[in-house]
Amino acid sequence: MPDANIKKVVINKSDLPAILGADFTYNVRYRLVSEDKNRTSHWSRIYNLTAPSLSPLEYLDYSYVKETVTTSSGTNTALRINWIVPSTLGTNTFDIFVKRNAGSYVYYGTSFTNTYVVTRESTETSIQVLVQTPTYPKEVTPNAKLFETAAITVP
Repeated sequence: MPDANIKKVVINKSDLPAILGADFTYNVRYRLVSEDKNRTSHWSRIYNLTAPSLSPLEYLDYSYVKETVTTSSGTNTALRINWIVPSTLGTNTFDIFVKRNAGSYVYYGTSFTNTYVVTRESTETSIQVLVQTPTYPKEVTPNAKLFETAAITVP
C-alpha cells in the first residue's frame, strides 16, 4: 500500500509569493523529502499558476488625511491613506506607488496593514497614490490594482 503516507497540503492565498507582474501568475514549486528527512529529496519543476484578476471586484474604499509632520529637515506635509480590506480579499500585504505632480508612478513601499503615510518630498503640489497587491518586479499592474486616489493637492 504505497499511497498510505501521501499527505495533502493546502497553501493559503496569503502565503503565496508575490504575483509575477508581467504575466500575472504565481511561480511555485514543491519539495519531496524522504521519510527520515536525510536520505533523499527532490524539487519539482516551477509551475506557473494563473493569479485571479482583481478587475471584476469593485475598488476598495479609501480615505486620507493631510497632516503636518516634523522631520529632521523641518516641518512638512504628509498624507495618511487608509483603506478598507474586505475579508474576501485574501491578502494583507500591499504595494504602494506614488505619482508626484502628474509624473509617472514610482514604487514607494510595501504595507502590511491597511494604512500608509506618504510625505511630501519638495515642491510638488499634488500627490496621487495607487495601492495594489504585491507583484514582482515592483511595477504597476492593472490586474493587481486595488484603488487609486485622485490627485490630492498638498500645500
